[in-house]
Amino acid sequence: WEAFVRGNAAFAKSEAAEQLDLRIALAEDALAAWRTAAMTRDWPEARRNVERGLLRLQQLYEKRSGKERKPPEPAPPPVPEPGREDGPETEAKLEKGELQEQQVLRLLDLVREKERRKLAERRARLGAPEAGVERDW
Repeated sequence: WEAFVRGNAAFAKSEAAEQLDLRIALAEDALAAWRTAAMTRDWPEARRNVERGLLRLQQLYEKRSGKERKPPEPAPPPVPEPGREDGPETEAKLEKGELQEQQVLRLLDLVREKERRKLAERRARLGAPEAGVERDW
């Protein structure tokens, strides 16, 4: 019973989410919970919801792949500043530079911190009450 309700909640959050990746993640969570519920006992509602989840994920994946198929707009070429000679040689020098161990560790710490912040923001958004009509269920 618990898995069935968890699946319903995740599916509802998926429909309400604005970001496509978040919608997909929540729909996958709902599908996994419904599958668990369907395996625990002979439950036609859970099997029906598994089918709903599969269809929803298929739609979201198609939407995401359609979004990614759009060709990116080419970036305008950089305009050199007068008096500076930044050309391909300068860019090549920057690309070939090696980082010291301390610099690499600092970059890794920075990436971990950014990932931690993103996760905290996602959790806050998921836990935030929805604006609009108040629900009593």
